[in-house]
Amino acid sequence: MWQGLANLAWSYASLARCDESLFLPLGDEVASRLRSCNAQELANTAWAFAVSDVRSHTLFGSNSDFIAVCSEVDWNNKQLCQLHQWSLWREEVMATSRLAAKDGASKEGRSGSANSSFADCEDERIGCDWPGLPESLQHRAKLAFSSSKLCPSRMQTTVRYALESLGLSVAEEVRNAEGYSLDLAVEWGGVRVGVEVDGPSHFLGDGRPTGSTMLKRRQLRRFGWCIVAVPYFDWEAVRNGTDDRFEQRAAECSYLASLLDEATGLRTHASGDGWVAIDCTSLRRDDDAAWEWDRARGWDEDDLPSYVDDGEADPCLAPPDAGALAEQPAESTDPPSMGVRPVL
Repeated sequence: MWQGLANLAWSYASLARCDESLFLPLGDEVASRLRSCNAQELANTAWAFAVSDVRSHTLFGSNSDFIAVCSEVDWNNKQLCQLHQWSLWREEVMATSRLAAKDGASKEGRSGSANSSFADCEDERIGCDWPGLPESLQHRAKLAFSSSKLCPSRMQTTVRYALESLGLSVAEEVRNAEGYSLDLAVEWGGVRVGVEVDGPSHFLGDGRPTGSTMLKRRQLRRFGWCIVAVPYFDWEAVRNGTDDRFEQRAAECSYLASLLDEATGLRTHASGDGWVAIDCTSLRRDDDAAWEWDRARGWDEDDLPSYVDDGEADPCLAPPDAGALAEQPAESTDPPSMGVRPVL
């Protein structure tokens, strides 16, 4: 029975079905069975609630056995990763709950009917009382999460080349302080932007992001990152619009500039009526390097879609330096290695 509840929670969260009317009763039922659970069931349930962002105080509050049971079971690395994401979610809940309680107490005081127990009651209602994992377990969970293998895909590489063609300094596989890895990171108009290159495993059959992808994006935004997602189906459509390598790179750059403008709320000269210089010197070198990379692994040119993971990169631990777009005046003479086009 318990395993069925845990599997139900995990399945709904994976499908990004985050219905409060399902998760709240589920949390109440699970809370009464905590002592009979194993590590996998605990991890799946905790992760599912983190994805759904449904706050079950019966399951995670001060009167629950959740933390005590977590301290007693043995965990594998995958379960520890799920537990770390739950711990990050708890911090999110605690932060927003304190702000809400403080704001509520302030409004109550201004109304002239202050109640000394208001903040305490409000805290209990919205989650300020949730206990955290023991320090040793929290450290193990974060270490497992931060040590996950990093495998950049060919699609990620082509996106990086296009960002570099826009004149941006690109960092790859950037680890943040909480252990998340961003595929690519740039600065756009002074704003730090994480670029997530999302292949088929990040999406459901109807094109919506999976629960896991939603959780990552939400938590990264909470940690101060502006996130741009590049879905594989959009990227393939952009690249397949032409067989000309320069026109293809120009289309990639235009697409990425539009995404970056939209995500940051900026209007750079890349999205205006001016001209943007696109560095095309890497096109031939990039093609040769990609082919050598595939051939060394015994793949034919048509064997591997651009979104399939095909390598491993060392994590980059620091945010990138600021990049800049290079603007090309309309009346200037184009150097041989530069392609100049208006971005519409």
